[in-house]
Amino acid sequence: MYHRIIVCGNIGTAPEERVKDGRVIVTFLLAANHFYRSGDDKSKKSQVIWFRATAFGNVAEACKLLNVGDCVLVDGFLSPDVDTGRPRAWVGDDGKAYASYDMVVTTVRFLTPKNSKRGKATLDTF
Repeated sequence: MYHRIIVCGNIGTAPEERVKDGRVIVTFLLAANHFYRSGDDKSKKSQVIWFRATAFGNVAEACKLLNVGDCVLVDGFLSPDVDTGRPRAWVGDDGKAYASYDMVVTTVRFLTPKNSKRGKATLDTF
């Protein structure tokens, strides 16, 4: 059995670093937009899908360079909520239902140029 997920999106929160058993772990939120047309008038709609990304080791070290708004392409695998085996679900302040998907990042590719106002990211793959 095998599964893999590739997401291209924007960093939604500053990466948070922690060390557990001598291992560097970095987590951040990644927002991926989905655009579509809806209704009889075919008006353009958008939907944001949130991914809670976790990176370990060398990949985590690279993710520490990310800034809010940076565009990245991450490769990894989904990791379900330990309690439910499903994505994390909640109701927002607006009363709507939301979900975020947990993923473990195995590769990150920085898409925001390093000379951008938004970051230090390079076009390297880790």
